Amino acid sequence: MIFYNGDLDMRCNMLMGQRFTEKLGYKVGRFFLKISRLFLVLKTIKQSWIVNGQIGGFKTEYENGLTFTTVRGAGHAVPQYKPQESLYMIKQFLDNKPL
Repeated sequence: MIFYNGDLDMRCNMLMGQRFTEKLGYKVGRFFLKISRLFLVLKTIKQSWIVNGQIGGFKTEYENGLTFTTVRGAGHAVPQYKPQESLYMIKQFLDNKPL
């Protein structure tokens, strides 16, 4: 599962996205979390991902398959602001490849 926000989005900003994932039980910055007897292991925290030699955004990944990512320079309609980065991000997700 991938959850993303544009880092310039003032309507549904990345902090709101972080809070949303925390309410799901995925707290950014913790290495082990207990959710009804299930331990979730944090793989990466705020690591950049690259598109055509440029930083496309930052990602936090969990071993259970959840990825929380930001798209650098994008507003509310991420694919409209950053089509190349959006296509790359979605293609990597659909092909089950890392960002």
